Order: sequence, then structure tokens, then C-alpha cells
Amino acid sequence: MSSDLCVLLPTVNELPNLMKLLPQILDTFPGATILVVDDGSNDGSREYLRNLQHHSKQIDLILRPARLGIGSAHLAGIKYATSKGYTYLITMDADLTHRTEDAKLLFRDLENSDIVIGSRYLKDSKIEDWSNLRLIMTCLGHITTKIFFGTNIDMSSGLRGYKLKSIDLDLLEKNCPSNYDFFFVSILLFIHMNLNISSVPAVLNNRSFGKSKMSIPLAISGVLKLLMYGFRLRRVSK
Repeated sequence: MSSDLCVLLPTVNELPNLMKLLPQILDTFPGATILVVDDGSNDGSREYLRNLQHHSKQIDLILRPARLGIGSAHLAGIKYATSKGYTYLITMDADLTHRTEDAKLLFRDLENSDIVIGSRYLKDSKIEDWSNLRLIMTCLGHITTKIFFGTNIDMSSGLRGYKLKSIDLDLLEKNCPSNYDFFFVSILLFIHMNLNISSVPAVLNNRSFGKSKMSIPLAISGVLKLLMYGFRLRRVSK
């Protein structure tokens, strides 16, 4: 039931993309709630979202004063959806790189899984119109995690589905970083908790408007922190 579903969109200055994406989500998931966690947008996003919220009960907002990190936005969304009693949470990027068709496949798989990842590395996955640098960064990160942790999970994917009752919020809050490395570390935690994690193929497009919030330093920092955290978690597990 999509009424049991919350869809999380972390945003910073994504007005043109939101104007396209929000109707697509509402059409794909009738009855679902869209939660936008906005980190200090100054492009008119907040005014647009407030007006939309005034006319639709399906729009919820968390308006934060500044950029507090993509990881902290995801954690805020997970906490909010859990506190409101939703059964499922889907997280998507707000820049139109993630497709609602893939989110729908992911939602269907949540019935039999605790976590579902929209993966760029399955047979029917595809990455379209990304720059060579972004492709190289993404692939190197995936190869690193695959070699070190022995998993083919797309650990940096932001297209995810959560069965909220399976999530240990205290563990996430105590261990997950606030930035990009949240994605890696949270998956490592879910593996450590023996959650049932599945993957569905995803087609990723290039963003339509605006500039990517990801940078080379953030990506490198994320992988390094993951490896450091992995060593620490292994010691705790012994």
C-alpha cells in the first residue's frame, strides 16, 4: 500500500528538478507521502514547496538552515518516517538521476527484503550521459568495496528502500557520518546486523539542471572512512 510509504528527497537548490520529479512520484505512488529535507536552498525551492504543501497533504518538509550533509539528511528522513509510523521509506536523489520506474521495482521488492538497493552494477543496469570522471570515481569506489568487503552491493547508491521496522536507529545515529560516507557505512552496518539486503537494476541519468553536490575529495573521503570503519567493525565482531 503506497499509503504506508514515505519517499525522501534531500535537496539543495533543486527547484527545476523538483517541479518535474514531484508529480512523477505522486503519479507512481498514489497515496504516498513525499518528505523533502532541504538544506538552505535559496533558489525559490522553499517557496515552491511551502505552496505545494498548502495544497497537498502528501508533501512534508524538513527545512534546515544550511548544508548539514547528505548523510544527515537521509538519517533525518529515516527518523521522521519511523516516528510517523510509515512502514516503508524510499530515498531518491532530487536531481532526476533516479527514475520513478526503478523506485517502483524497488518498492515491490521490499515485501521480501529489509533493504533494497537500486544498483548500477547488475545485468540490466545502465548509466547514461555521465562524465568520464564521474564514471571512473563511481567504478573505483565500487571495485574498492567489492575487493575489501567481498560484496557486490552498490554501497554508494542513494536509491534505496527501507523496511523501517528492521532499522536500528540508535545504531545508525551512533555510527553513521553526516556526509557522503553515510551510504557506505550504513550498508556495512546493515550487513553487520544480518539484514536481508537485495538489489534491483537501476538506470541512472545525468542530472537535468544544476550542479552535482558530489566532489572528488568527498568521494575519496567516503571510501577511506569506509575502510577505517570496516577495520573497526571487524575488531568489534571478533
